[in-house]
Amino acid sequence: MKTLQQGLLLLLLPLLLALTPTPAHARQARLSDIVVTNTAEHLIVYFSVEDCFTAEMVRAIESGLQTTFTFYVQLDERRELWWDRNIAELEIRHTVRYDQLKKHYELRFSEGDNEVVTVQDFEDAKRLMSEVVALKVISLDRLEKGGRYQLEMMAELDKIRLPLYLHYVFFFLSLWDFETDWYAVDFVY
Repeated sequence: MKTLQQGLLLLLLPLLLALTPTPAHARQARLSDIVVTNTAEHLIVYFSVEDCFTAEMVRAIESGLQTTFTFYVQLDERRELWWDRNIAELEIRHTVRYDQLKKHYELRFSEGDNEVVTVQDFEDAKRLMSEVVALKVISLDRLEKGGRYQLEMMAELDKIRLPLYLHYVFFFLSLWDFETDWYAVDFVY
């Protein structure tokens, strides 16, 4: 009898696993459109985050919950006989909050001295939240001509901090936390 139950379980297990619901379009947030260039005075970078807004996140934002993306950028000098030397580290934040009374989205950007931008359309808010445009990484006079460098960047959604005990009620909010992989661009100045 015991072997019959085990045999039946072995036959049904693949069927049960196949019928288990899985997200049809589960995508992982990632960086894209990475451009490293320079002005006359600074090394600058452009990039954006794709697949970072889930349905749960959109509902939370539209209910008025403040949401922050943090972007990390690091510049290293590549050296052959020594360890690479870190020469710049930046951390910038893009924050969005929906004002339900005024029916608009307020966005705050730390790289623009906490500049506040107001938009009516959520698609515009999503685009502004997920794009880093012309971020000044370092002054060119700190780079060596012919030097090899690596620029690394990543993005993450800040963990939501709810008032005491509400995190037990809203445990599902952790389902939309994300962190991208680190992306690297090697270049010679």
